[in-house]
Order: sequence, then C-alpha cells, then structure tokens
Amino acid sequence: MDKFDKYLNPRSILAWYLLSLLFSILGTYLAYNEPIGSEAWRIWSPAGEDAWIKDAIRAIAITFVSLFFLWNLDVLADWRTAPQNCYPIFRLSAFETMTVVALTILLLILQFTYLRDDFVRNLPLRNYPSLQASPEMYSFKKITLPYIPYSLYAIGVYIGIMLPIILFSLRRFKFDLSIFVQSKKHLENLAHQQQASAEHLTVPRFRQFELAFQNYVILLKNFCERYVPLILGIAIFLIIEQVSGSIDTSTQSAIEITKIFIWIFLGPVLFSFMILIAFGYQTTVKSAEQKLLALIDCIDASPGTGELIGEIINFREKLIWNYSPLSFMVSTVKSASIAIPLLLTLTFYIMQAIIKESNWLYIVFPKEIVQFFKDLY
Repeated sequence: MDKFDKYLNPRSILAWYLLSLLFSILGTYLAYNEPIGSEAWRIWSPAGEDAWIKDAIRAIAITFVSLFFLWNLDVLADWRTAPQNCYPIFRLSAFETMTVVALTILLLILQFTYLRDDFVRNLPLRNYPSLQASPEMYSFKKITLPYIPYSLYAIGVYIGIMLPIILFSLRRFKFDLSIFVQSKKHLENLAHQQQASAEHLTVPRFRQFELAFQNYVILLKNFCERYVPLILGIAIFLIIEQVSGSIDTSTQSAIEITKIFIWIFLGPVLFSFMILIAFGYQTTVKSAEQKLLALIDCIDASPGTGELIGEIINFREKLIWNYSPLSFMVSTVKSASIAIPLLLTLTFYIMQAIIKESNWLYIVFPKEIVQFFKDLY
C-alpha cells in the first residue's frame, strides 16, 4: 500500500503561520489607528481604536485551530525528519496555484467593492452621519484608505492561515480515497479467491481475510479521526465568528461570504467523506456476511473442516455484534481528537442556540439561504 509522500516540514509551517499572523495583526492595527485609520472605522466597533485587538485575538485563535487541524490531518512530518525529506510547502499543483491566485484576487475585489459598499450602508446604524447629511465624512481617506492595510489582515487570515487547511485537506483526502479503494479491492479479491478455492481453504488462509477486514476497519476509523474533527472545527469556527464579537469588526456580509467559501471548498470533501463512512462501511459489512455464508456452503461438512467452519462462524458473529455500524461509531467517538472537538461544539451550540435563544441554522448556514427555505415552506 502506498505511503503519503507529501509530508510538510513542521518548522516551515510554524514559520509560515507566524509570518501570516504578524502580517494580519499589522494590517488591522494600521487600519484602526492614525495616520491611516479614520473616525468611520473606529466608530464601527464599540472598542474604537482598540478594535484591532479583537481582530488580533481572532487571528491568533484561528491560527491555533488551523495548526491543530494540520496536525490531525497527518500532513506534518516528524520534527526529527530532515528538511530534504519533506515536501516543500510552496510546491503547489497547477490547481492549487490557480486557487490561491483566484481567491486572493477575489478577496481584494470584494474588499474594495461589495464589502466597502456594505460598510458604507451600515455606518449610519453606528451613529455615524449619513452620506446625504455629511458627504465629506465619506471621502476616500475616511472610508477606502483603511481598507488598504486591512487587506493585509484579510489576506493573512484567509489566505495565509485558513487556506492551507483547505488545500492540504483536499490533498490528503485525494490520497486517502485512493488508499480506501485499494483496501476495498484487496478485501473483495481475497474473498473471491477463497470462495473459488474453498476446498483447499485452511484456517491460516481464512485468517488472512479476517486480517484484511480488520485493516479495512482500522483504515475507516483513521479516516474518521482525521476528518470528523475538521467538520466539528468548522462548526466551532462559525460559532466563534458570531459569539466572540467578530461582528463588531466585520460586516455581516463578510461573515456570510466566509460561510459560503468554506462550504464551497470543504463541502464536497466532507460530503464525500460522510457518504463513504455512512454507506461504505455498512455495505462492506453486509457484503462480508454474505460472502461468509456463501463460503460455508462451499465447504464440505467433513470432519476435517470443523475447525475452519467454526472459525468462519465466530468471525460472522463478530461482524454482527462487534463490527456493527453503531459499534464502529461509538469506538470512533471515543477518540480524543473527536471527543474533545465534539464536546466543545455541543457546548458552544447550547450556549448560542439555547441561552441566547438564537436559531442554530443561522450559525452554520448563510442567512439568505435559511430565509429562502423558510419563505419556501
């Protein structure tokens, strides 16, 4: 079975994230403070010129969560690995390069067009003079100029800190999917071979099938431990965006656009993964049960086959009781990398959806989409 050959040097990753973090903090500091910052920007947040501190804390939190995801995705090499044995972090495929360039350009366009206009529309709601009453308060220096350094913050957070998770999860999922296909084919071929030569089957040879099935289950469990925390982490991030005061330094449109981009890029991976686990595992277990029954029918009930038939029956009982979908889910949730994010997610959801009496759908999905379905039904 192939090995993942794109492990990243953890020292290079830490250096990249530290640089991105400093880049973003510098950008938000310049946007809120003189000589570039303006009254319009400072009045947007109750924190005034200290609003950059909220942005900085948000960037630091996202950095730590992102590093946890990269570690959990198993894309970081061992600390002791020589740098020459690691995959360079800047060696991107053509698709990855186009994604980075396109998103950077799109981010800048949104900053200086749609998000800027949304910022202007909502300024009067923050006790700022309206455009009709004081047009001089909406000059380039007061409105648009701070967006130039703030673009450093946006690029640092979204491109430097968050985008690597998307790129490397896509890269890892592509590899994991190929390994899953290989493992399933090996299991099916082994079952077919043993059924075709049932008269020569021995207990040691049958145990090869048991071992192949166990390897398949372990592989799926590793998939869960790798990607379920990513799903939970997205939920935590979307909650933090709305309960940590981010709305004080971001427009609602910016938060809604963030949700959309997250689901556009990670949605297909997470959906494919859930289908793989929900249906792939259950289908394989049922298929294995059927093959075991067919194998028993192919074996003559002679005195010399009693041990083999007993081994097959025992393994079939394990499939029914120890390898059920429920048992698989319970054993997977017990993993610390899943249990801890799950506990955090449930806690945040309870705090936001019950204590604050908010609709949890608005936390995860863009409000326009939720409202569309509400209006529809």
